[in-house]
Amino acid sequence: MAHQKFRCYVHGKGSEWEAICTDLNISVQDDSFEEAKELLNGAITIFLEEVAGDSEADQKRFLNRKAPLPLRAKFYWSAVLHKFLTHRSQQKKYTSAEFFFPKFAL
Repeated sequence: MAHQKFRCYVHGKGSEWEAICTDLNISVQDDSFEEAKELLNGAITIFLEEVAGDSEADQKRFLNRKAPLPLRAKFYWSAVLHKFLTHRSQQKKYTSAEFFFPKFAL
């Protein structure tokens, strides 16, 4: 399979973090941002390995299953918010905690 990017995000607080891939409708939970991100990477990898053995029709069906609209909308809202915070932090010389990664590449 060719190199592909997926839209994913991580959200949470304290010891409750959820990572979601909106392009494949996969989500995982863990205790930290980094752990949730790594767990999602593993889940996507396993999913793609499993799908690679399926027929072409099944591959197309599994690779085109999107997350529900509210989750996809949350991703885009996070992207806009991240862009705004990044722009403001560059102007006012402050930084915010990274809570979002717009593209996730395998």
